[in-house]
Amino acid sequence: MSVQLDRVDIWVVPLEDRPGALASKLASVEQAGANLDFIIVRPEEYQLGNSVLFVAPIVGPEQAAAAEAAGFRKAASVHTLRITAPNRPRLAVDIAQVLSDAGINIMGLTGSSVGDRAALYVRLLSEMEIDRAIDVLTPKLS
Repeated sequence: MSVQLDRVDIWVVPLEDRPGALASKLASVEQAGANLDFIIVRPEEYQLGNSVLFVAPIVGPEQAAAAEAAGFRKAASVHTLRITAPNRPRLAVDIAQVLSDAGINIMGLTGSSVGDRAALYVRLLSEMEIDRAIDVLTPKLS
């Protein structure tokens, strides 16, 4: 499997901490055809009893409309690069080092691997930083 570097829009919605809340929000976008490969729930730091749900990808107008109807919004300030690659030791270290050497700050990183596939979601400062990251990572990861 080759390495892929893709921009992704992260969608976000507040989530009540109660049974069924997560299932309901996920169902709202999956019923519109979304095949989510990024799902994270984090507690809301300043509002006990609430969390924040982050998902991706939401693709096309039908999925976007379903997401918006369920209260999701595209996180405009979350600039994210998805890296899918063969799973190997030191993959995250190598990515972090290449970006560091290029002067690119990683603002957030979520990654996982299953079998021979790894997926990392790297939050950067701007779309321009994503362009730079793609430029420096492509020759190093290919």
